[in-house]
Amino acid sequence: MKEGLYNSVIIGIFQRYYKTGLEYFEFNRNELPEIAKELGIQSAKNLGDILYAFRFRKPLPKGRV
Repeated sequence: MKEGLYNSVIIGIFQRYYKTGLEYFEFNRNELPEIAKELGIQSAKNLGDILYAFRFRKPLPKGRV
């Protein structure tokens, strides 16, 4: 379940900020629980692990942005 939560939240961040041609964007860590709430899912207790997971442990999910 944690993997689905992490994927959903990170896809939500990309949907919020990504535009075609953009090479990078910034977001605030406090937005992670906001995204989870908007998606109707419970936020992760360790917000830092969402970012750490995609930085060091797993690839970004394939999704529609």
